[in-house]
Amino acid sequence: MLELQKVSKNFGGVAAVSGVSMKIERGQIHGLIGPNGAGKTTVFKLISKVLKPNAGRIVFNGAVITHLPSYRVSLAGIGYVFQDSLLFSDMSLFENMLVSGSATVNHGLLSLLPFYQVEKDRQLKEKAREILELFGMDAKAELLPQHLSHGEKRRALIARALMNEASLLLLDEPSAGMNATEREKLSKDILEIRKRGCTIFIIEHNLRLIMGICDYISVLNFGRVISQGTAKEVSNDEAVIEAYIGKKND
Repeated sequence: MLELQKVSKNFGGVAAVSGVSMKIERGQIHGLIGPNGAGKTTVFKLISKVLKPNAGRIVFNGAVITHLPSYRVSLAGIGYVFQDSLLFSDMSLFENMLVSGSATVNHGLLSLLPFYQVEKDRQLKEKAREILELFGMDAKAELLPQHLSHGEKRRALIARALMNEASLLLLDEPSAGMNATEREKLSKDILEIRKRGCTIFIIEHNLRLIMGICDYISVLNFGRVISQGTAKEVSNDEAVIEAYIGKKND
């Protein structure tokens, strides 16, 4: 579904990402892990076009998206939730959902017809309710974000991202700041989203969560891929162990 081909990104003299190649298969939950500063978030920002690569190609569903603007990438079916993503504070959770979903509404000549707009609004509201129900947050639809817990806000951001009919969802540290109960709910959310046909590419520092839900994992260190495989394969890889805990000095 998504392929990175020798993608690189430099910030001045610093190589944040160096020749990264990886494939995210359709229907998988693919994890991206590595120590702090490994380049994980930079990879996500290159895919979503928040940043432009210095070299390499990014291919989504067979089409090269390397130089597309971010709104075109979103319309192509890539949704993303970054660490610093926020809900609109002066809108209810339900209104947050509707604003995000409006990007998928056809704004051609037919949209000028009153009955057409009424029908699209009805479909949009129905979709928002369905997604909030999936996340068990339908009872909180009318609440402002300030009345949601930290875990609920993080999960609501994922729910909002699904309003744009994303077929690939990028999640950057979704469990950050969550307690054990909230992380368990998040894991169930992600597995349920995958059941419904969405492919997921996730960055996480919580290795218990990553190892528990991912079909395949890529490991970055100093901007380079050092290991790829199943959870068991990468957790037993000497290069990965060394990147996380260091190497014994004889």
